[in-house]
Amino acid sequence: MHIVIVAVGSRGDIQPCIALGAALARAGCTVRLVAPAPFAPFVTGHGLDFAGLPLDPSGMLNGDVGREWVESGRDPVAFIRGLGDLAGTLGEPLADAVLDGCAGADVIAYTTLAFPAWHVAQARGVPRAQIGFAPLSPTAAFPPALLPDLFGANAARGRPATGVLERAYHRAGHWLFSQMLWVPLRRRTNAWRASRLGTPALGWRSPALRVDDAGEPLLAAFSPTVVPPPPDWGPHVITTGYWFLDSPQGARLPDAVEAFLASGPAPVSVGLGSMTGRDPARVTEIVVEALRRTGQRGLLLSGWAGLGAAVRESAQGDVEVLVADELPHDLLFPRVRAVVHHGGAGTTGAGLRAGAPTVVIPHFGDQPLWGDRVHAIGAGPPPIARRHLTARRLAHAISATVHDRRIREGAAAVGRAIAGERGLAIAVDAITRLAPAVTGGPGRPGR
Repeated sequence: MHIVIVAVGSRGDIQPCIALGAALARAGCTVRLVAPAPFAPFVTGHGLDFAGLPLDPSGMLNGDVGREWVESGRDPVAFIRGLGDLAGTLGEPLADAVLDGCAGADVIAYTTLAFPAWHVAQARGVPRAQIGFAPLSPTAAFPPALLPDLFGANAARGRPATGVLERAYHRAGHWLFSQMLWVPLRRRTNAWRASRLGTPALGWRSPALRVDDAGEPLLAAFSPTVVPPPPDWGPHVITTGYWFLDSPQGARLPDAVEAFLASGPAPVSVGLGSMTGRDPARVTEIVVEALRRTGQRGLLLSGWAGLGAAVRESAQGDVEVLVADELPHDLLFPRVRAVVHHGGAGTTGAGLRAGAPTVVIPHFGDQPLWGDRVHAIGAGPPPIARRHLTARRLAHAISATVHDRRIREGAAAVGRAIAGERGLAIAVDAITRLAPAVTGGPGRPGR
């Protein structure tokens, strides 16, 4: 059985797909991961076949368009405009590379931003499954992550929607957001479908809504402990749990990090992952000052945000800070006092599994949703939007994670629940059940 996984995004999108690919390979499948070209060593290092996409996520996010996009916050218009700018830059070459990478697939699984794979699978009659690292399927329980909550605390913050207007707004929000993503790209996508796939044009209804209408499998790769599935999600939405890519047995953190951890109390881990910004030095100053005010040691993960170079230039004074590059979350997070991060789905899951109290500084996309959820399940204080970040606010949040017994107990309880979930096993079972449709046997046709 030949499975092709198509993933577009930063490391947070690619890493769980590597975990899925490795699990499928252990189940006897051959697996190809189609992903941005810079991730080739990461993918092949885990024994998977690789096909590259003409895309450099780091370079794009560090450009003017990318930085503006990252700083768009919870503004759906700015988010979609940025996505459109990126699609305009990539366009047909990216779609062509997806088409080539899907050759010979018995089943195609694709992440949200890799939607050309859906068109390829539909045209070729290949069973398919969408991968969502955030809630994607329409629901009346809560609005999509990027739309404002006009009715106060809803299910994304811990209270299910009950009013007729509230539920209607949520449903309409999902429809509107899907259409906003589709309509600007419709003409161009249909031209590509005609020239490269030989398939009819699609109408005005978003393909994302067509996926839900048809009941095509949607693997929600996050914990039901963190986002309980709402009752109006159909059986095609499978909330699997997180897909973790753990370090090899016997792996250790770098010697400098081990020495820092051993030299004093457990530090606070601070990292913004792939979130670039216009002024990393200023963000670093805020972080260092917040650590100073709370008397905490800090381990800063430089990432694409550039915090490493900035902190080396800053006056640390009486604050103990170590800067490190990327570190395995499964080895680091169980050994820190708290985790401060941007709210990426993968980082959120890793911190919660470790039982670490969490402060989320969301920038854009689904990150505000994860900040809301961390707070709603009692694993951290309210999130601090990037545009509202100050040393005072961050110090208050860090202090809460360190000293509030309810937060520490809540984070530990969530960690125990996530540790007992079987995310990869459930996802592998769902994908392999699609394959009999290739030979006409039992299983979901996905066509």
